Amino acid sequence: MANLVRLLVLGGLFFSPAMLIGDDFELRSTGPNTLGQRVDVDLEIRGNVSAEFDGESATNLPLEVDGNFIYRERQLRSQKSTRHIREYETASAKIDYGRGKQSFTLARGNEWLIADRRSNPETGKRVRYLTSTSGLKQGELDLLTIPASTLVWDRMLETTKVAVHQKWTPNDDLLADVLTIDKLQTNEVQLELTQVERGVATIRITGAATGIVDDAETEIQVQGTCEFDLSAGYTRQLRLTLQENRTICESAPGFDAVVKLEMHVDRPSDDILPQTEIESTKLNERQWTDTLVLQNATNDFRLRYDRRWHVIADQDQKVVLRFIDANLLLGQCAVQYLTSLPSPDAYTLEDFRRDVAKTTETKGQLVGDDSFTTDRGQKVMQIDVKGKVDAIDVTWRYYHLAQPDGQRLSLVVTFDTEIAARFEGVDRRLIDSIEFLRASSNAPQAQNASSQTTK
Repeated sequence: MANLVRLLVLGGLFFSPAMLIGDDFELRSTGPNTLGQRVDVDLEIRGNVSAEFDGESATNLPLEVDGNFIYRERQLRSQKSTRHIREYETASAKIDYGRGKQSFTLARGNEWLIADRRSNPETGKRVRYLTSTSGLKQGELDLLTIPASTLVWDRMLETTKVAVHQKWTPNDDLLADVLTIDKLQTNEVQLELTQVERGVATIRITGAATGIVDDAETEIQVQGTCEFDLSAGYTRQLRLTLQENRTICESAPGFDAVVKLEMHVDRPSDDILPQTEIESTKLNERQWTDTLVLQNATNDFRLRYDRRWHVIADQDQKVVLRFIDANLLLGQCAVQYLTSLPSPDAYTLEDFRRDVAKTTETKGQLVGDDSFTTDRGQKVMQIDVKGKVDAIDVTWRYYHLAQPDGQRLSLVVTFDTEIAARFEGVDRRLIDSIEFLRASSNAPQAQNASSQTTK
């Protein structure tokens, strides 16, 4: 919801107490690839969040967020891309959105992360955060995704031969990453070098931008100033204010809020996250992943999934996720924990087919079934139902998954039949990731395996 810049003066290495307006400067970003840096960010959000609760019309609730982030970082030598290793000393936020207060922080073991900018803006999503543990939770990813990442901020400022009071427009993709949105639609943001005095360059940021986040539209007014130490070549301070109005979408509430961010960067030094520490802890040898992990509210099961899935409900033994790719909603999956059986064979494909037929008799026809066993030894039965919703061809894919001790889940996957090819394999990868976490003797009250329905 913050990258080192080297500001090189054309034709000189020494600075007078005040630069003349007629002088030109070349702004170049090199990143913290030779020295480590320590970053301290304070974040404040004040406004309103708009959401639909239990099928009701949109409700506006007050939103207050206070966050603090302190980390050491250095660019990994083995990486040609802007991939930074970070150790978070603090990553926390307190959130009050009118229906209760919550606190978020990184789970133990996730203090060490890799921050990696997307290599292809058309297929990737913003700045990625990778962990060497089992994965980040959705709340942890949301916590880390703050504006003005150090991976992209200074690169966004790059220009050549700019004079004091001259203005220029930042690159669309870099600005999108700075604002944590997927795609920029309009860019009226301007940067202005307002002064260079005593070796410090001040840049003002003003203007407006519109864009897409997942499948939501957003409008952002931007104001801020940043200071660069020209002799040392690093961003030492940034103050940024964003007035954002984001619409409600299929995966998240909308909001109208003011975001204030203040960032301070310590003078880069070999003593900050030295290369010897990275080598001694074998950080370069770890396996890093941007997989997300969900452990349901009552600790019955665990899922691992990619960032295109978004958790929209996690209540008791039921979880609902939506799959958004290239800013389009492609599918939904509802997962329900069921009563354990004496054995996986106690509930047959014929039983499952009969139950699905009862549930779907008014909305579609059964068109096929299948069964298979996952690598974890879980028995899976699958039945497809095709029908129409508001004149749109829809496929409902029902799964019953049971492991050898009798624990089981029901999954209902819904997607537009016309885009089935784009959804191919997505649900299967989700199923392959499932782990059961409790003993079958602790199972909840029985439910029909096909009792779920989705829109």
